[in-house]
Amino acid sequence: ACRLARMAPSSGPHRCKISLGGWSDWARLGSAASAKQVAALASKMVLYSFADGVDLDFEHLTPFDAQFGGEMEAYVTLVTELRAALADAAKGWGAAVDARAAKLTTMNASVPSWQKRDYYTTNLKYLAELKANGAPTLELSYTTRFNAFLPDPTGDPWNYLLPTSPVPNSTFATDNEGGKLWAKIGSAVDSVNVMAYDAGTDAGPLQLNFTTIASNFVAGGVPASKLYLG
Repeated sequence: ACRLARMAPSSGPHRCKISLGGWSDWARLGSAASAKQVAALASKMVLYSFADGVDLDFEHLTPFDAQFGGEMEAYVTLVTELRAALADAAKGWGAAVDARAAKLTTMNASVPSWQKRDYYTTNLKYLAELKANGAPTLELSYTTRFNAFLPDPTGDPWNYLLPTSPVPNSTFATDNEGGKLWAKIGSAVDSVNVMAYDAGTDAGPLQLNFTTIASNFVAGGVPASKLYLG
């Protein structure tokens, strides 16, 4: 998949990142010790696939933290450990490419001539390009929800809604989750993906003001240059 991403013919190469997390049911770390293991595994996955980095899609940390405790700190550990692990992966990029090329060369040599496929030769050419280009900037991105940064908690918790939007009777458990994390993870994060969609609630689907959402993130300390909103 990452090879294909770099071969996009119409609009130039794309970045290919590994995404961890996703649906909240499957995104619990549980402890700092587990977070360290995940970080080590993710960095190995980057070198195995020659990906351009890792996206951490843990969108609902607060409920887990409230129920079990320690989930927020485990996530901070994951981010800081993964930042260091990606730096090590970048240093080992060339060696990983050489090892993969040697493996493919051996496999190709062991296959009878009538079974030889372009799979080996084209991948060896791709690996040569990876080696010549050197390690890309291994990006670490933080995916979170539209309500992760809010104005003063005593102010309007619904400031990101359009005037025409329904207003739920209760606020979200994840309100200002990013505001509680950013001081600890911001320096390690290269980009922030904001999950901003028409969230379904008992009052109906919310109508979101994307400009205000972006402003909330920037006011919370996220550089505008790091934001991807959609």
